[in-house]
Amino acid sequence: MNKNNPVLKNAQKLGREQQKSVMGGAPISTGRRCCEWDDTGKCYIWTCDRCQCP
Repeated sequence: MNKNNPVLKNAQKLGREQQKSVMGGAPISTGRRCCEWDDTGKCYIWTCDRCQCP
């Protein structure tokens, strides 16, 4: 691993809340995909990222 990479140094300085905003604002793990949204746009049915929605 290249320890002189400034991008990695900056990423380590970010707090948890800042990392959430960088990832898109919501604390969604990368292993999930939304199948169904309600009327407000919030996801309420999840599946794994490579699974077919039921």
